[in-house]
Parts: sequence; structure tokens; C-alpha cells
Amino acid sequence: MNAKIAILLGLISICTSCNKGKYSTKPQLSLKDLNSTKLSFSGDQLAFTFNFTDKEGDIDSLLISRVSKVCSDTADTRYRLAKTSFFYRIPPFTYTKFQSGELKVLFGYNTIDSNVLSLSTCIDSVTSAAKNDTSYFRFCLKDKQGNLSDTFQSPAIVFLRN
Repeated sequence: MNAKIAILLGLISICTSCNKGKYSTKPQLSLKDLNSTKLSFSGDQLAFTFNFTDKEGDIDSLLISRVSKVCSDTADTRYRLAKTSFFYRIPPFTYTKFQSGELKVLFGYNTIDSNVLSLSTCIDSVTSAAKNDTSYFRFCLKDKQGNLSDTFQSPAIVFLRN
């Protein structure tokens, strides 16, 4: 009888620890969905949907950078992007321990829509002509304690000039 109780308690312990094992003090971020890998018209939207987990449930912000394969801030190219870094504040929600959820981040290509983060066209700094571009994005989730998730890198996104 004692052996059966010990086995039952052992199984309960294993199941409980496995369930909480996916949560850590360091936030976790994974891509759930990406609506497109090609933007070609002003106003096209790029939507990233992420799953997240955090042991303390205190996620705070999403740090985002756009890395272009064509436009660069280095001296060897004259092509530039207007903005390459974004700070996305997580909307307020009720924090609970062992928090999990979904984040959706919307970008608009050459748009002035205040409901989305605006992505600019690659521009020749001498002639002001637009150029096709391929970029990828890096995302890092930060919590209120300053813990950072691993950096997630998106697949390549093609931006056709308008």
C-alpha cells in the first residue's frame, strides 16, 4: 500500500514539475504566425504573432530591430532606412505567476497609421530614389525585472519599392 502511495506521489510530482518546467524567470518568446514575407504597396501590413511565457508574469516590452541586407548605416552604401529600431510597450494586463499568452505586433509599410509601427522604404541618400530591400527582424522580450528572452530572428522579408 505504501509503495502505491509513493508511486502515485512520484507521478504527481513529475507531472507538476513538467508543467511548470516551460516557465522560467527569463521570458520565453516563440513565433506563432507571420502573415507575409513580401510587402509591395504602401499600406501593406506585416503581422507577427508570438507566444510567450514568463514565470513571474511581469513582461514589460518588446525590443525590435530591423536589419536590412541592402540599406545600411555603414559608409560603404548610400542607401538608408528612416527607422531600424522599435520599442513596443506591452499593453497593461493582469499579471499572474506562470503567465503565458499571445502578442501581436503590426507593422505598416510606408503608412502613417498610428495603430501600427511604420516601416520605411530603402532610400538612396543622394537621389532619394526608392530601392527594393530584403530585411529580417530581431525580437527580444523584456520583463519588469530586466530579464531578456533569447532573441528571435524572423525569416527574410522582401520590401518592393513603391
